[in-house]
Amino acid sequence: MQNNIVDDSFPWYKSLRFRLTITVIITSLFMGIAMLIALYMIYNDRIEGEFSDKVRSLSIVTAEIVDGETIDHYLETLETDDEFYRILGLLRLIQTETGIAYISVSRFTDDGELFVFDTDESEDGHMGLGEYEPYSDDMIESGILDLYFLGKRIPPFSERTVWGYLFSASEPILRADGSVAGFACVSIYMDDIFRERLIMMTTLGVIVLVLLFISIAANLYIIQRFVIAPVRILVDGVSSYRPGAELPGLFEQTKTESRLRSEDELGVLETAIIGMESRIADAEELTKLMLDASPLCSELWDESRNIIDCNEAAIKLYGFKDKEEYIEKYLSQCTPELQPCGQNSDFMFHSLLDKAFEEGYCHFHWMQRNPSDGSPIPTEVSLVRVGYKNESLIVAYTRDLREIKRLESEAEKIFYDALTGIYNRRFFDENLKRAIKSLSRSESPLSLMMIDIDYFKKYNDGYGHDEGDTCLIKVAETLSNCATRGDDFVARYGGEEFAVVMPNTDKEGATVVAEKLVDAIRSSKIKHEYSDIADHITVSIGIATGPVKHGQTGLDFMKPADEMLYKSKQDGRNRYTIIEL
Repeated sequence: MQNNIVDDSFPWYKSLRFRLTITVIITSLFMGIAMLIALYMIYNDRIEGEFSDKVRSLSIVTAEIVDGETIDHYLETLETDDEFYRILGLLRLIQTETGIAYISVSRFTDDGELFVFDTDESEDGHMGLGEYEPYSDDMIESGILDLYFLGKRIPPFSERTVWGYLFSASEPILRADGSVAGFACVSIYMDDIFRERLIMMTTLGVIVLVLLFISIAANLYIIQRFVIAPVRILVDGVSSYRPGAELPGLFEQTKTESRLRSEDELGVLETAIIGMESRIADAEELTKLMLDASPLCSELWDESRNIIDCNEAAIKLYGFKDKEEYIEKYLSQCTPELQPCGQNSDFMFHSLLDKAFEEGYCHFHWMQRNPSDGSPIPTEVSLVRVGYKNESLIVAYTRDLREIKRLESEAEKIFYDALTGIYNRRFFDENLKRAIKSLSRSESPLSLMMIDIDYFKKYNDGYGHDEGDTCLIKVAETLSNCATRGDDFVARYGGEEFAVVMPNTDKEGATVVAEKLVDAIRSSKIKHEYSDIADHITVSIGIATGPVKHGQTGLDFMKPADEMLYKSKQDGRNRYTIIEL
């Protein structure tokens, strides 16, 4: 009779292979899903960590720019001035450079959030000085509002607003006596985080899918090699047995297969151990690469207050050649003898280290020194206590603030005319637009003056451009001394033309200021022998004044003011002409 026990078509054989195959596929699927979830959680924490660090650090920077007394001043007077727009311009520059949604400075009251500064320039989103915004349900239910009223630092959190989901952090702004005057809030649209998550999930999905196929193929090979094949050998041996026959061949074959399997298992175990050691070494190398790639300088201090390690950013910041030189020379060459506050650097830093060891965290500003040329390096330092084996260590994170200081300096230049030192055309355009928007809410009056120096081309031709520049400086100074109210500002519009913007000033008020300007320029007695109307510098002024209505723009005031300036020149110069809109 023919023996079919090992035929592939025999039911038990097909069932065994089918069940093992299904088991491998299901197990691999579950492993793949588990791996995808684990990787998602790891990388999602990393993405949120990056955004958290960004909003937290920028909120701290904002709180350093605006002090508590400044907030008190503007909320008491509700009047803007040059300093107000300088701070707002700096905050908008930081917003543009870092790509965040907006920065705001406000105080939390029983009636709602009372705004001081707000960099949001959208039509519906901008909050002006002294405006209130009611608290959202999310803020009340989450308990975040309680932290604001307690004056606590607000860690990064997500909130739902009328503009969408935001990821925000707030830093308390302190007065000189340590009390909380308001909060600096920095927000990022959650769309940025969602986009990062989508990219991450797509990448991880592709990786896990590839690993899943590899795992299934490898497991199917193992089943075929170490399960199906040995069973077939055993079945072949049993099926060839006859009563009375010896079985040495079968036993010998089984013994040989067993030895081969043992050798294979030892080889697999050795490979696994080698792979584990390799993964541990890779993890250590990746950790080192991550620390060295960080832009923050990192140092490790032991309980004896000695540096025991640092990353590449720290070495590069001070220009040392390697880690050993950094550890040897940092304390002696990278810190000035005295800090800007007048305290001894060595004593002060060791006191801060003691505080970090005791409390677990310490944050402060610190002045460093470049060893190569002695130039100052302003920094921001965070000391964090960590546990390692049976001892405590301090990780010092140092951020170089020179770029932020440079941005502050650049912000000072953006809105000022290089020659005269007064505001420039850019400041004029932006703040005229802002003033009109604010005044249109209550239809309050606005007066705009366009001023031109009479026969200035003849002055330049006769006295030379150097004297012409000196004349422009004197005229700008005289005009600034006449427009002294907090909301008024003078700007150089271009060439020998100037502009004066006076919010909340009607026709009578504008007339008083115009007469004062004409008399002041006349009284300055700047010699001009080439003028056709006087022996000194004079000016012609055109004024447009009236209530600001909804929908009006700067052109609605600039165009009639220009027409009045032209009329003043036509009527003989050295005068002003006013039109009421």
